[in-house]
Amino acid sequence: MGIKEWIIILTIFVFFFGVVQASNGATPDLVRVDFDEQTLERGYTVKSIDNNLWIPLLPGQFAKKNFPLQ
Repeated sequence: MGIKEWIIILTIFVFFFGVVQASNGATPDLVRVDFDEQTLERGYTVKSIDNNLWIPLLPGQFAKKNFPLQ
């Protein structure tokens, strides 16, 4: 077998195991965060439990509490 065939086989294995790993991911629990108007004026950063996702709310980004998530 030449180097091309080894690269193709290795690529197939990496892709296959990557797909299997991605499909076994757990669905995180839903978390609801409710802000008061003072917090919206100061700004806040919402962080996931594992710190892989950060969502910043910049100071003054929202004029008032107007986005209820239901």
